[in-house]
Amino acid sequence: MPQHKAIRWVLIFWLWSGFNAMAQTTAPLTLSEYLKQLEFEYHIKFSYRPEDVDDQIVSIAITDDLEGLGAKLDFIQSRTGLWAEQIDRRYISLNRTKTPRTKYCGQILAGASDLPLSWASVQVLGTPYGTLTDQNGTFFIENTRLKGDLRITYVGQKPLIVSADSIKNNYCPIFYSQSDPTTLETVSIGRFLTAGIIQRGQGNYSINTEAFGLLPGQTQNDALWFAQALPGVQSANETVSTMNIRGGANDENNISWEGIRMYQYGHFFGLISAFNPFLSTKVEVFKANAPGEFRNFVSGSMNISSSDQIPETTRFRYSVNLLDTQFATEIKANKRLGIKLAGRTSYNRWLPTPVYDSYFGRMFQDTEITNNQSNSAYEPIDFNEQFYFLDFGGKINYQLSQSTSVKLAFMAIENHFEFTEALGSIEKINKLEQKSQVIGLFVDHQWSDRHKTTAKISVNQYRIDALNQEFFSNQTLKQDNKVLDLDTYITHELNLEGHKFKATYNFNEIGIGNRQEVNTPLFFSSKKEVLRSHMMYLNWKFAPAKKPFNFSIAGRLSHYPKWNQTLAEPLLLGRYKLSKKQSLSISYEQRHQAIGQRVDLQSDFLGIEKRRWALADGQTKPLRKGDQWSLSWQYQIMDFGVNAAVYHKNVTALSAESQLFQNQFQFQQALGGYQTSGLELSGQKTFGLFDLWMSYTWGQNNYNFESFFPSEFPNNVDISNQFKWALNTTINQIKLSLGGHWHSGLPYTETTGILNINELGAFVPDYQNPNELRLMPYFRMDFAAEYRWWSKANTEFKVNLGLLNLADQKNILSRRFKGGLDSSGSP
Repeated sequence: MPQHKAIRWVLIFWLWSGFNAMAQTTAPLTLSEYLKQLEFEYHIKFSYRPEDVDDQIVSIAITDDLEGLGAKLDFIQSRTGLWAEQIDRRYISLNRTKTPRTKYCGQILAGASDLPLSWASVQVLGTPYGTLTDQNGTFFIENTRLKGDLRITYVGQKPLIVSADSIKNNYCPIFYSQSDPTTLETVSIGRFLTAGIIQRGQGNYSINTEAFGLLPGQTQNDALWFAQALPGVQSANETVSTMNIRGGANDENNISWEGIRMYQYGHFFGLISAFNPFLSTKVEVFKANAPGEFRNFVSGSMNISSSDQIPETTRFRYSVNLLDTQFATEIKANKRLGIKLAGRTSYNRWLPTPVYDSYFGRMFQDTEITNNQSNSAYEPIDFNEQFYFLDFGGKINYQLSQSTSVKLAFMAIENHFEFTEALGSIEKINKLEQKSQVIGLFVDHQWSDRHKTTAKISVNQYRIDALNQEFFSNQTLKQDNKVLDLDTYITHELNLEGHKFKATYNFNEIGIGNRQEVNTPLFFSSKKEVLRSHMMYLNWKFAPAKKPFNFSIAGRLSHYPKWNQTLAEPLLLGRYKLSKKQSLSISYEQRHQAIGQRVDLQSDFLGIEKRRWALADGQTKPLRKGDQWSLSWQYQIMDFGVNAAVYHKNVTALSAESQLFQNQFQFQQALGGYQTSGLELSGQKTFGLFDLWMSYTWGQNNYNFESFFPSEFPNNVDISNQFKWALNTTINQIKLSLGGHWHSGLPYTETTGILNINELGAFVPDYQNPNELRLMPYFRMDFAAEYRWWSKANTEFKVNLGLLNLADQKNILSRRFKGGLDSSGSP
């Protein structure tokens, strides 16, 4: 049986097994039998003296009047005189004598569904201390930490204030949250796959990186790596700078920070996220039906942000790992003003580490740097490289009045690389710099309970500069790519009972410059383009109370004065709740984008960051357009959930220059498209202390370029089968995570073994049919561990360990061919 079919059957069998229900008896039980039943039901353990429990009879097992573990323990105390004392998250001690509690607990349930709010945020007001609820919606707080009331927050629910006395005077009391009617958004209560991921509707997800259960192999909250845990989201070359969502290319995504589109996503030129973990505690992922403010993409979008609330107190954070060191602070200036600042920089200039060396080798393989070092002609030359990265950003939140808030967000990102070649007194320096400066101003005004207006203006300046000096030919190549993005919008929302109306006007101006300069032979090229656009977005959401359905109808009108071109695009979605446990969703949308990336030569920008941003021109490079429909089914109970989705996406007006072809089409200028269809299966199951999640994706992704022969062939990022899994557990204060990732090999084009000479006199391989063969399947298994604790001085300490590729698997990510002469001078 083929490997991917076996994986499919394993996943289906595991998901089916989660539907088995547990029967309960209502016959009278001995106390020891009743305690065993509670242990099984709540995944806990009781500690007691045998003589206190043996031979005691409980007249009833469970009734509707006993809601939650706390009520059942109070029932035991009233009948037997045994007092419960929480030892940790799993162990409970039963004693004849009431002793002062060392820990308090409580449980949070959604009032509308009685489902637990897993991984909700619990903050002790007036202190820096906070915690999270577990998969059962239960939280635990040491008695020395409970110095004020509690504030519980969860996506799609109103903030809940719980008094400290209600926790102290009752054993694990249950509290009910209320849905936030202003969102009118479908939020699945519970979790999706693992802690910290919430499914928000049709193909949309919210990731709380602070609540995220460990991701195998990762030691910090890297927002873009977390997003790749979702089915249908992956990177074909193991980076965050080339994210593929449902078979789309990286430049078909809109990745934003605080609602500001970014053009630089990674440090180490894509190996780690450029977004500081302290400023990226929330990640919204949209595989379909993103909000109207997000535009210029045809595949998917992500918005990375952090809380806009004024902090309860001032706190500081510092961390160091084997790649970088970072600091962060959250300042409560007063009741109305809160400030967040965070910075990070690599320290390899002063103290290289094995992890840095490993990342360096991975990032710069098959580039001008490593190719020169392995060239025999460069043997007498001394090589020296210097690399560093840094980022600095922050947010200022100001509550101007009870109804008006202002936010200022800013960020600077930089990657700097120098590569020096020296022979005697001759020295040639090659450079590559990548920088971004971002700033945005946001204003929210709540006119009344029904009316709200939001406005934004932002500027993003991105540039990449390269200097490449050939050592022997004395040729110097200078290249740069610049982007200046000015974006502003104003949105008004009207909330009525069961209805939400939203209108947005957006103005956007993008300027892009591309420059190249060569000294031998003399060549200079400089091109600057500016594109302005106006967009109107109208949306109606209807979510009637106590009805099993809701839907959203939206339309977007975009106008480009430069070409006098106007586009109208619909966005439709609906959800039907089949029962309390399962629901069905369907969606359809049309989108377009006026900006993308292209690749001219594999050696551009030292061969490291080959892609450059470019604008559509409305003629030879028209607007790229796409449409997508999807159908999904979801089943969710307390400790088990399963999701299934099918989708179809069609993209047209696709430029061949944007696809990084490394075969006979490498230098072709043509327009085409691709069609992709797929199936996404995912599920999560809790077994006592262990939490298992799995996802399987099947897809078929084919190009269609009419001017190519053949015109139809597999997409460069066509991954037919993909399987991800992770097993997480928490033992006392130690988190452990083991996981794996397998997918079928990427397509590549084989040569015939013949070299041809092109018009420039260069040797070019003769290729077989495009993307006809496949690389070997990809497999990687990772491990992560985390230990955290609080000191008496209200200081939290955390130690993380991450191990990548435990099996030491050698994975081939791509294969390309080039022609030349061998040592004997033969082709």
